[in-house]
Amino acid sequence: LSSEKSSSSPPFPIVLWRFTRPHTLIGSAIAIPSIFLLAAPTYASFCTSRTLASLLYAVVPSLLMNIYITGLNQITDVEIDKINKPELPMAKGDLK
Repeated sequence: LSSEKSSSSPPFPIVLWRFTRPHTLIGSAIAIPSIFLLAAPTYASFCTSRTLASLLYAVVPSLLMNIYITGLNQITDVEIDKINKPELPMAKGDLK
């Protein structure tokens, strides 16, 4: 039973999490609000509901584009990733 469990792939939410390459999202999730804050004339103007809504409109598409780019890279570079990054879901065969 233990050998059967070790050969099976991890649950889909875990595979999807690994596919998104969360470490790449951290940089974007920090950089976008930081740049947004630099553009604000005062700290008080940054904390308005309108500004925070604008920030949300910038962050969400940016993070989705990041996921798209990392996913596209994994899909197109499976053979390279099998050598250089075999732990990725596409290269490992967890996601086909």
